[in-house]
Amino acid sequence: MIDSPSAEAHLACCILQDRAKKVKGVRINCPADQVARQEAQFVSVDVPKTHPLFNLEGDDPFSIPDKLGHRWVAKRYTPAKKLTPTPDSTNPPARLLLLQAGLWSDV
Repeated sequence: MIDSPSAEAHLACCILQDRAKKVKGVRINCPADQVARQEAQFVSVDVPKTHPLFNLEGDDPFSIPDKLGHRWVAKRYTPAKKLTPTPDSTNPPARLLLLQAGLWSDV
């Protein structure tokens, strides 16, 4: 947040205007969420640039998209402590994102 009198400065206006934008994201719903929310497996979402996801430290971008020049990270919508594991709460498409690029040995 930028307080007055700096809020009217040109640089402050540029920063605030840039942070007001949104980027496209994808929510990958597990089968249980698909039923509960009546949504598809992959849902396009708008994510504000001020979302904590963009400011978290220690997040390693996914290995495979990184090789393609993209920086992807993922976060769970519901904290793990609140989840009760069920067969429908597994999310194979989200798990595929966690694959590591590199040479496989002993395969």
